Amino acid sequence: MIRKIWHSMLCVLLVAGIVLNTGCAPSSPKKIASDTLFLRLGGEPTFLNPVLSTDSPSSSVNGFIYNGLLRVNESLELEPDLAESYVISEDGLTYTFKLKPNVKWHDGQSFSAHDVKFTFDTILNPKTNTVRRSNYIIDGQPIQFSVVDELTFQAKLPKPFAPFLVHMGMGIIPKHLFENVDVNKAEYNRSPIGTGPFKFQNW
Repeated sequence: MIRKIWHSMLCVLLVAGIVLNTGCAPSSPKKIASDTLFLRLGGEPTFLNPVLSTDSPSSSVNGFIYNGLLRVNESLELEPDLAESYVISEDGLTYTFKLKPNVKWHDGQSFSAHDVKFTFDTILNPKTNTVRRSNYIIDGQPIQFSVVDELTFQAKLPKPFAPFLVHMGMGIIPKHLFENVDVNKAEYNRSPIGTGPFKFQNW
């Protein structure tokens, strides 16, 4: 009698286990395009514009849409990104960047040194709501940015500044989209156009 009860209980437990296991089994995965990136963010981004963003979720997304002149690699070393190469004057005050040719913005427009100068001039503009302005001011004097030619950009520092190259990883924004609008309210702050490996599709 006891053996029959145990046998019945064991059968019930086995059936329950099968039901539970079936209920927890994942459904067949949907096919995901190999060129689609999924990010798990800690919150909603604010601005998809590297000049304006201050929060981690925005920066996480911006890093895949925009490029800087330089970037930090897996070994924590600086390497060229939009820049092809750069030279530093002997006095440590002038940095000249040669940009990569044939770089396009996601809307098909050509990238040039004018975009780089526009980005840093926008950061230095007191009307721009950015927390990055102090990165480009040394002892109260702003760094002077200039276009040498379409693919050559130059920065002149008021005095040697060791962290300068790290700040050249700043994401560059397109001049042709922002030059005639208020950068703080531009529609492209939430519909970004960059040069990075991923193109924004929708929010």
